[in-house]
Amino acid sequence: MFDKRSMFDKFMPGEMISKAAKKRDIVNSVLVLLVASILFAVGSALSMTQAQALLSAVPFDAGTIAVSVFFIVLIGGLFFGWVVALTVKALAGKGGFFEGLTSVAYSMLYLSKGMFLAAIFTLIPNAAVTAVLSFAAIIIFGVLGYATLFRGIKELFGTDLLTAFIAVSVIFGATMFGFYILALGGAASGLLGSMPLTV
Repeated sequence: MFDKRSMFDKFMPGEMISKAAKKRDIVNSVLVLLVASILFAVGSALSMTQAQALLSAVPFDAGTIAVSVFFIVLIGGLFFGWVVALTVKALAGKGGFFEGLTSVAYSMLYLSKGMFLAAIFTLIPNAAVTAVLSFAAIIIFGVLGYATLFRGIKELFGTDLLTAFIAVSVIFGATMFGFYILALGGAASGLLGSMPLTV
């Protein structure tokens, strides 16, 4: 029978999250995270290679960048999946690692598609066209990624949008605070390292 939904609808956040909720297969969620990690890695290496060609920057190894980004995204995705599960469990008393990982993995899949497309667009020789297309790809897929995170928390954990919003806000705030402390610690150690030791 003919499916009245467009092909576009099948790849929207709601549809993908609903399928993941029905399957409840953590291996599938890990595979989605692996695909996102690969897209981020290839996109990052391609972007840096193009930047080096344009700016005549210090040479670097694109393979090293790709491998580094791959593991950062993979490990970061697993970590933030656990953090989402922990946060929503504290707020609403529901869910576990599967729900957190799936919410994060599908969200990162959209973000990685935007990053990958933006990297592909850097191959276009016209800088204005590259900038417009890359901006559009990052905005469109960024919005879809962010919406997927909210939708995933709402549907997979069985919460409401307010709880999802509070959970994402708490995670974002804690992450920014963590980066602030790291930066402060780095600045302090740099400052202390440059001071002469006196007896």
